[in-house]
Amino acid sequence: MLPAFPFIPMRSAIAIVLIVCAVSVTACATKPGIPELSVTSVSFADGGAIPTEYTCDGRGVPPSLRMDRVPQDTKSLAILMDDLDAEKGIAVHWMVWNVDPKNADIGGMTAGTGSVMGMNYANQAGYAAPCPPEGETHRYVWSVYASDRVLGISQNATRAQFKNALSGHVLAKGQLTGTYSR
Repeated sequence: MLPAFPFIPMRSAIAIVLIVCAVSVTACATKPGIPELSVTSVSFADGGAIPTEYTCDGRGVPPSLRMDRVPQDTKSLAILMDDLDAEKGIAVHWMVWNVDPKNADIGGMTAGTGSVMGMNYANQAGYAAPCPPEGETHRYVWSVYASDRVLGISQNATRAQFKNALSGHVLAKGQLTGTYSR
């Protein structure tokens, strides 16, 4: 048997592969990728500007969202809206979970019966409208997850607890990104 590289003994080559796999599980994982869920809005195009109506300068209500390609065995949908450009790192503007997967169109301040609105960066339950500082443009991402279970987390759950509750239970995911400038 020939070594992988003529200048690296076989034992060393195997050790290197094992170390890479131990450090980066994703580099050696065989788990297939998570299917894409389509997330769109009639309010704005992906990557486009968020209309004022959905910001702190307007009515401050969530834009409409439409989810397509929701897997048939989805038990609930979960939505996370983050400001990627917040001064102190990522800021949560909206977390909502246990959305009925049959409710593929969401708009306004409610996500339907049985859904739970979590706490945003302002420590309030519900939607926190985009409101970047004057002269700045921020990117806002709505991440939607199709879950194989209803999430059993408290309304006071943190972003980390939300993500942890979804871990290993995501059937499909999708994103919609918008920008807002003041």
